[in-house]
Amino acid sequence: MTNAKINNEKCKLYGSQYCDLLNMGECKGCAFGDIKFDEEAQGVRDDLELLMNLVPEEGVAPLFTGDQCQLCVGEPRKATCYAFTDIGHAEPERIKRNFLGMKSRARVGSMIPLQIAACDRCRWNYQLLEFLPTILGLLFPVAALIALSIGSVQRALAAVGEWVPLLVFVAAVGVGFLASILSRTLIRKYKSRETLFDAWQLPVMKKLKGLGWFSLTEDKRGARLVFSKKRLIRGVFTGEGARGRAKE
Repeated sequence: MTNAKINNEKCKLYGSQYCDLLNMGECKGCAFGDIKFDEEAQGVRDDLELLMNLVPEEGVAPLFTGDQCQLCVGEPRKATCYAFTDIGHAEPERIKRNFLGMKSRARVGSMIPLQIAACDRCRWNYQLLEFLPTILGLLFPVAALIALSIGSVQRALAAVGEWVPLLVFVAAVGVGFLASILSRTLIRKYKSRETLFDAWQLPVMKKLKGLGWFSLTEDKRGARLVFSKKRLIRGVFTGEGARGRAKE
């Protein structure tokens, strides 16, 4: 937000809604504070104006303001951390060149970081779904490899049949694959009673999706989330006062 103790009359954006949108904290840390010409300032204003027209009227602040977890299903718990993800939009149109030098429209014209207030329980549930199936999927093959690397075990299995060690390893891979699928299914079934795994189901996220935004880190759950104890305090749409213009 604008620093009220500073009156930066030289900045073409100071004290405006665009300054609130940029949310650089202080003028000396703002990349746009040195703009000297009206044409440059107008170009920045046009870009920021377009960005405001691509988000709901309330902006994205409802996702991270307040002291309640946004990912809780049912009664929300107290927010203790933040979940982060990046989303993109096709506007404004940007042209890129491929390796043959041919021009094409870039998939991403705009990108903004989103932060969502979360609690420790939801973070645990999300990371459980994120990592446990992968760990189980690797555990059995790795255990089989370790066992097969033991000379006595390898000789005993080879004595039964030349292909037995390989069959044991293939079976371990299959068991790991099944364990991964089963654990993912069970975690989603039981933990979805506590945690919303698809952040796009949040009201603000639904509006953003309806306005053309999409996830830049997509997986089967939707927008992939990374958690941190601290939230972003500087940057576009990280301020509590920044608002949009688009109507639902």
